Amino acid sequence: MAKSIHEPFENDKIGKEYYVEFTENPPSIDGFLDDECWAKSVPIMDFIQEEPNNMDMVTEKTLVYITYDSKSLYVAARLHDSNPDLIVKQLAPHDDWYGAFDEVSDWFSIDLDSRHDHQTAFSFAVNASGVRSDEMIYHDNSFDGDWNAIWQAEVSIDDLGWIVEIEIPFSNLPFYESDEMEWGLNLTRFIQRKHELSRWVVFPLETEGVVSKFGHLVGLKDIFPPSKYEFKPFFKSGFANYSDIRLINFERPNSHDNNFQDVFNYDFGLDFLYRISPNSKLVYAINPDYGQIEADPSNINLTAFETYFQEKRQFFLKDVDIFDTPIEFFYSRRIGEKAWGEGVMVVPDTLRYNGNVSLCTSQGGSMVGIHCIGYDTLYSDIPITIKGAGKLIGRTESGFSYGLLAAVTTLNDSSNWFKQVNKGKNRSYFVSRFKQDLFSGNSFLGFMSTSSFKDSSHVFSVDFMGNFIDNQLSLDGQFIRDGKNNTNGAYIGVSFVPEGNLSGWLDYYQFDEKINFNYLGYLWRDDYTQTKYGIKFESYEPWSIVDNFYVLLESDVEKNSNGMDLGKAIDIRSNFEFINYWNVGGGIYRIFEHFDDRKIIYDYENNKYGPRVKIPEIIGSHFNISSDKYGQFWTTMSLTWADNERNDKERGKYIEINYKPNSYVTFSTSYDRYELSKKYHWIESLYEHDGYHHIFSDLDKKLDIFTFKTLFNVNRKLSVQGYLEIFANNDVFSSYSEYDHDELENEGYDYDSDYILGNGSWSEENGFGSVYTNDISKLDNSYLDPNSYIGLYSKYTSFVFNGIIKWNYVKGSNIYFVFSHNKSVNGLPFDGLNGIKDFMSFNKEEDWVEVLRDQTFMIKIDYWFEK
Repeated sequence: MAKSIHEPFENDKIGKEYYVEFTENPPSIDGFLDDECWAKSVPIMDFIQEEPNNMDMVTEKTLVYITYDSKSLYVAARLHDSNPDLIVKQLAPHDDWYGAFDEVSDWFSIDLDSRHDHQTAFSFAVNASGVRSDEMIYHDNSFDGDWNAIWQAEVSIDDLGWIVEIEIPFSNLPFYESDEMEWGLNLTRFIQRKHELSRWVVFPLETEGVVSKFGHLVGLKDIFPPSKYEFKPFFKSGFANYSDIRLINFERPNSHDNNFQDVFNYDFGLDFLYRISPNSKLVYAINPDYGQIEADPSNINLTAFETYFQEKRQFFLKDVDIFDTPIEFFYSRRIGEKAWGEGVMVVPDTLRYNGNVSLCTSQGGSMVGIHCIGYDTLYSDIPITIKGAGKLIGRTESGFSYGLLAAVTTLNDSSNWFKQVNKGKNRSYFVSRFKQDLFSGNSFLGFMSTSSFKDSSHVFSVDFMGNFIDNQLSLDGQFIRDGKNNTNGAYIGVSFVPEGNLSGWLDYYQFDEKINFNYLGYLWRDDYTQTKYGIKFESYEPWSIVDNFYVLLESDVEKNSNGMDLGKAIDIRSNFEFINYWNVGGGIYRIFEHFDDRKIIYDYENNKYGPRVKIPEIIGSHFNISSDKYGQFWTTMSLTWADNERNDKERGKYIEINYKPNSYVTFSTSYDRYELSKKYHWIESLYEHDGYHHIFSDLDKKLDIFTFKTLFNVNRKLSVQGYLEIFANNDVFSSYSEYDHDELENEGYDYDSDYILGNGSWSEENGFGSVYTNDISKLDNSYLDPNSYIGLYSKYTSFVFNGIIKWNYVKGSNIYFVFSHNKSVNGLPFDGLNGIKDFMSFNKEEDWVEVLRDQTFMIKIDYWFEK
């Protein structure tokens, strides 16, 4: 019998053991308790409230039956209800936890720690409409909603309440083979109208952990996965219509190219799984695909810091727990991301200069090292095709886990798919991960390495996690070594959550200058240390009209490796939930005067930064309120505002309205307004004969985002989704000034440069005019005014519509029909409701304005089968 030496919370689990018996006649999964095996089973009945009245008796009786055969585990639950007409049902797509479970419908779940390691479990939930959701729990209390299994469930409602029947094939679960097994087990029921959450095993709310608190399922023997192989091929095909009006030459503001070329495309791939044993598997994918036809959100990023995108490809989402570390050492989006800089072209450019001194010429063509308006090198990103990717995942009974991942990609050269795979320019990646459980499985020590062979990058990591005193004291950390640059990074975190109302934590990060593991990891910046510590008071007991609340105080200190103050902040915030389920929260924060050493970016290609910029003290606050989200109609609103010592102002307003007229349809709309009035906003850096000049400006910014979402569920297998977004950004730059290091740091930021006004060295020494102009005839000697330069997206409006029909036509297999319509106008502002109308009808050529439009229809089909 697989049994750990130490059982967490052992004295609190007495009696929480269920002996499961084998059945020769497995049930028919139809939502009715008329099978012989259920009549022979002894039910689990001793459920206890977890919320709202922790540790009280339940208000409705629940009986759960469990049996098994050699291939599957079978679960049935009779969920009594004194008023069956009030059982809340909600339809939604598979795995839509917040749309069909959470606290919006009645539901039941079974959680299984099949390896009995007190760290990892697999949850299977069914709501009163029969919608299913599955997820993995790892590190005892972390949840992975992207984990998927192949299983089935049916429900029925009668005069006594409702019934759920579930079949979970053992092929979904890892386990250790033995004569008789012991698994961790917990069962959960939620009654929506009472907001009552009950479980088989319940602890006080302040007790940390999830999997370590499970009871036990014993008696399993002679079981084996029914299949060794799983296959899931997919095919995707679509048609796109483009009708763009693009600028092709910045020297001529009306040099538009009207592109009406239609594109037909197709794609296909395969996911393959070979189960070596019940606890190890080999997974291979050709052209790993997204879980459905999805796209990343629109993003405009002009800062020094990379935008983070979530992983969506099923191949990389599976078994994410083995590669999880405190610092994101493996960021799977690196595999298959576009290849930056592979496309290179030298073009005339009289508007901007990127620092390539070798191309600086005068109008006569000789190298004179003066006004560098002449030629520019443009780098373009090249799409990537993933030839194949594979990983080996496993775990031994001694608690040793391993994960090996390899992938090969090639540049997409617009030729056919077979040519790219056979003759493409390859990039190879390899990731290794090893973990050993310590202290009877509630802690571990791990090692990890990543290799990007194209970049000759090999980085190594050691991490650990320890939980002590029944999870009240937690300690975790990570050390990283970048062998290519001989640099290090580290993290250590400590949290203490004793029984009671108070808890505290401390987190420390440190990264050397020039450390780089972004070839396969994600690091937002190097040359950085951060120390965060905080304390939290939380009350779980109702008090007057307040059901629960918390107050949190946190401090944050940031520096670079030279000790430069990058920010000291103190933040206090709170939230109160009332007995009518309304929530009110807010807070206030103070960021003390500090410096920003990444504000000025004068060389994007080589990540070179200008002098530090002093940031004045900021005081800000925020407030939020939301109504009872369990009714048909609910809304939430938040306000943010901040000011600094030089009277810069930041304001934000957000409102969201949700409506559920019935269990089939949901509507949601939101409006987000952000305003910023700021002095000394960095725009760009220009190179001249006397070096770089860093240009700042006053900025007035208005950003409006409107969204509308709808979901219509025809039934559990067929759904229609719609999403619409209107995004409008309007920046106005004025009062341009050159950054003067001494003046801006020591004299309160008040400095207007004659250089920018056209009275400085350019006009006196070289006969040139002002630095910026909107006069096309003067662009040979001046730069285009930033308000007209579309590369800054200062006047940008976009419209996005996506419609998706999803049909789960057979078990584990789906068909998607997708229609998208996108339009954006860059270079022309549109304000208010009339502006939206003008934007939708705008379709003409104007100076320094681009119009991008596309319409796409796509079909994707996948099919799952096993053998």
